[in-house]
Amino acid sequence: MISLTELFDEDEIGNIVLDNSNVSISGNYFVLTEQPETIRYTYIIQNVYMGVTLELGYISSETEAQTETETETEAQTEAETETETETQTEAETETEAQTEKQTEAASQTEKQTESGTQTESQAETENQTETSVATGLQGLAINEEGVWNYYTDDQVDTSYSGIAEYNGGRFFVANGILCSDANGLNLYEDKWYFLANGQIQEDYTGLALYDGEWFYITEGVLDIEMNGLVLYDEHYFLVAAGRLLTDYNGLWLNSSTIGGDDKWYFIAAGMVQNVSQIVEYGGEFFIVENGVLASEYNGIIEYDGVEFIVVNGQLYES
Repeated sequence: MISLTELFDEDEIGNIVLDNSNVSISGNYFVLTEQPETIRYTYIIQNVYMGVTLELGYISSETEAQTETETETEAQTEAETETETETQTEAETETEAQTEKQTEAASQTEKQTESGTQTESQAETENQTETSVATGLQGLAINEEGVWNYYTDDQVDTSYSGIAEYNGGRFFVANGILCSDANGLNLYEDKWYFLANGQIQEDYTGLALYDGEWFYITEGVLDIEMNGLVLYDEHYFLVAAGRLLTDYNGLWLNSSTIGGDDKWYFIAAGMVQNVSQIVEYGGEFFIVENGVLASEYNGIIEYDGVEFIVVNGQLYES
């Protein structure tokens, strides 16, 4: 049966005339008295009131079941398709979301890496700067013109005057420049230093000439504690308070109190005279052998036509 109310208004149903004996009207329905053999069968119904021909399609129960089944199958298929599509879409969306998250994570990682790299680079730059500052010229260094200067933080320090160390040596510096023309004894902070070309001669110990006088040097510094005889150039010289006594002549006791041997030496112009003869000292005469008083000599000798008695090396008139 096919419902008329789906096709006509209530007042139109009574004006319908049928031209097919297989179709009748029962209430508000078309009733088909013959089942078509085919799946679909068409009937013609004349609507007098409307003056039009309507085509109605009939589907048998079996066909309807099949159709419904097919419809349900189609609906299910569509639903499944939609579900699969939705699932796939959701999966794709989720995948895209994951991809986006991964991309964001990768981007964040890259940023962090870039940030870390930048930080490391900055740290390296700072370290390089610190290293550059730390390794700049400090102390004595020679410039392109061959002049030795004293540097502080890579700049010539003209405010510095004093002693500077370089390569194991010590040098005099004045106003940031090495005193390469300084030689002999030079005073710095109450000490006299023996220099050669501005360098303290720390390996030198002995006599040194300065301003016409001789002084005794110990490891590059004037030794004012030195008193007695000192060996220099295969000769012995008399030194007092570190200064050679060039004005001393006569016998001199090399006392053990100053590290001597308690012997009397004959000295002329501050140097021990390696002679064997009678010498005068303080109005008296003495016998000297090889520059040393013959303190063990006793006897009688004739000197300058006069006879003398000798006691411990000293002459007495008989």
